[in-house]
Amino acid sequence: MNSKTLLKVQNLSIAFDTLQVTDKISFDILSGEIFTLMGESGCGKSVTAMAIPRLLPFPSGRIANGEILFEGKNLVKFSPKEMSKIRGLRIGCIFQEPMQSLNPVISVGSQLLETRQPLDRIKSLLTSAGFSDTNRILKSYPHELSGGMLQRIIICMALAPKPSLLIADEPTTALDASIQNAVMDTMQKLCAQEKTALLLITHNAALAAKYSDKVAVMYAGRIAEIGTAKEVLETPIHPYTKALLNVVPTKGKKLVDLKPIKGSVPNPKDFDEGCRFRFRCEHAKKECSEYRQNQPSNTFTPSATRFAFCLASSIDSP
Repeated sequence: MNSKTLLKVQNLSIAFDTLQVTDKISFDILSGEIFTLMGESGCGKSVTAMAIPRLLPFPSGRIANGEILFEGKNLVKFSPKEMSKIRGLRIGCIFQEPMQSLNPVISVGSQLLETRQPLDRIKSLLTSAGFSDTNRILKSYPHELSGGMLQRIIICMALAPKPSLLIADEPTTALDASIQNAVMDTMQKLCAQEKTALLLITHNAALAAKYSDKVAVMYAGRIAEIGTAKEVLETPIHPYTKALLNVVPTKGKKLVDLKPIKGSVPNPKDFDEGCRFRFRCEHAKKECSEYRQNQPSNTFTPSATRFAFCLASSIDSP
């Protein structure tokens, strides 16, 4: 894998009007790797991802602080005209509902050709995505194809201009469980083939474990833990990461052994300066109400690639 840093997000804080919803988010994505942002709904994953190509809803959504360094350039400072040359060309996006991304009255082929790529390249991508009869697919309309087929077409469409980064926001959520892996296999294969890095947004720990190189776990607008997928998902440190994995069915684990997380993610209007997971955490201490993210005393670093932002973890973990 190319070790060059493609994307560097530094201290990214996002606000809607006067309400701040993320707090000093920082992570790096290397060229060609699969990086996953994982966590419950409402943790700030999608908002963080959409800030990168500057797709926050206007005028309420804004970047309050921080930098987004993509291929060495700070996208926060880019004008709308400058971003139009990046979005879709250098940074591709895939969203949850494929039917909402395709025009129902225009053929799939016509929409794929809107990427301004040669027909031979379009057919090659479709073949790599598992379509044997590409001519039929190109002549079809969205309503004539299944959800899984449409999502694979969206992947081909996003990768056609050869972006260096693809952002996939819960790309399998609307699909049947039986075809989720097929769609993810396609995306992994095509990203490797095109040498494209993937930022995957998911609440599905099983998908993160199977496909990711690195994982960052988000909670209430902050990064709770970050590291390689093997480190984070096999030997979690942060109590929130452990709690997420406790609700994932695995081989040999009985349903009665699954432990749902009590409570829910707080509303951004209730965010405070303390550890935001402390109200749901079995290991919370008095000191957790005085938590300050990114301060050395609150950052546990068991390896060069691993960080856990938790006072309890920094004290209790081996």
